[in-house]
Amino acid sequence: MSLVRQENGNISPFGASARYHSIAAKSKSEKLNLGGISMGGAFSGLISIVILVVTIFPLVKIIQKAGYSGWWVLLGLIPLVNFIMIWIFALSDWPALRKT
Repeated sequence: MSLVRQENGNISPFGASARYHSIAAKSKSEKLNLGGISMGGAFSGLISIVILVVTIFPLVKIIQKAGYSGWWVLLGLIPLVNFIMIWIFALSDWPALRKT
């Protein structure tokens, strides 16, 4: 087995193969840039906000028609709490049905 000195001064038994894989991994992580909002920029953020508003508005109306406060929809944004919230709403008596 021959050892190869890499550009950074380290000695590697893998030679050019290890250098290629480290460069490929680096370029892949640079393309994704998972540290911020760079996968689409401002347009992607705008689309996300529009989708959020278009989704939350009807949910608020449905919750209000059931007789609950529309603020309950915010709990739907919290993982696991939203699952519990759905079960509570499904199994409890709705205030809108108690009034009639």
